[in-house]
Amino acid sequence: MEDTLRTVQAAVKEYQSEKAVCDTNKAAWSEITPVNSNGVETKRLMIILTAKGCTWAKTGGPCTMCNYWIKRCAVTAQNLVNQFTSEIAQYDLSEEGITYVCIFCSGSFLSNAEVPEEARIKIMETVAQLPSIRKVMVEARAEHVTKEKVLQMKTILGEKTLEIGLGLESSDDFVRQVCINKGLPLKTFEKAVKVLKECDTELLAYILIKPPFLTEKEAINDAVTTAQYVFDLTEKIGIPTVVDFEAVHVKAPSLVYRLYKNKKFRCVWLWSIIDILKKVSELGDIQVLLSPEGYEWHELPRNCKKCTPGIIEAISRYNVHQNINEFDGLDCECRNEWLEEIDREMEPFPERIITSLKGLGRYYAL
Repeated sequence: MEDTLRTVQAAVKEYQSEKAVCDTNKAAWSEITPVNSNGVETKRLMIILTAKGCTWAKTGGPCTMCNYWIKRCAVTAQNLVNQFTSEIAQYDLSEEGITYVCIFCSGSFLSNAEVPEEARIKIMETVAQLPSIRKVMVEARAEHVTKEKVLQMKTILGEKTLEIGLGLESSDDFVRQVCINKGLPLKTFEKAVKVLKECDTELLAYILIKPPFLTEKEAINDAVTTAQYVFDLTEKIGIPTVVDFEAVHVKAPSLVYRLYKNKKFRCVWLWSIIDILKKVSELGDIQVLLSPEGYEWHELPRNCKKCTPGIIEAISRYNVHQNINEFDGLDCECRNEWLEEIDREMEPFPERIITSLKGLGRYYAL
């Protein structure tokens, strides 16, 4: 496993010298989506801040599917506060029925190197003054979760619910550490979950659907197994938990992008996502994030062009109602093509990874 991991880590370094052009006082993205929060149908506002980039990418990463780390914008704490306040001011929260706000920074909100403590405090103080907001979510790498940071935010928010999103991605060590290059031991994730429990905070656990190098069938099995692990763990610890499935899409630059351009990666079929949901829906609260974030159709999870829009709508309804019957009666000719893909086999690991990386260009001396 260690030799294969070093091979993957060498491959993801291709774009380390690339820099981003940033508007330091403008958020990167925002979007309203319908959602089920603590058993109540509502709307959430997702805001992605333009930040400094992921610290993990500079120490051992980046992750194979991710391009957030290239941004490396020279933003200050005040820039981040300006981004949040100006972006949220564009929405009439009470009029639009928004009770839930998710704050992303293309990295870890609890990393002082990415989001200084001053910025975290001021952003939380802003949220605390929003009467219609009942719940706020920020995402972080598990190693950045400390009782001090979490309790600080909890104190500022008062009666509002705080939810921390942690990226586990996969409970399988090989998939998580090699195929994704996550750099996260399971014990670190489990320790962070226990800290959140001690702080009376809720958990949003991210699980990837179809990391690179997995077959369609393996991707389904990995997502199902990981969801079972998360719900078993959090039931034992006793912490309110939502599993958020994140289907890998093609971001440039990234290793997944290079594989995609060389016809060695296809985003997951929507049929696979439905299959996963049918197998895990009874375990607990589940969301599937399929936000386009400006990407092209062929860079996203999809079926054929004919049925994709309708199935995405069905998944969105599932997010709101948590009702697996949303998928009853869905069918399309492309389902047969998906079934053929499910039966397709590939050579075993780690040979499969070495084969997939061959021929990707001068950066991959394989």
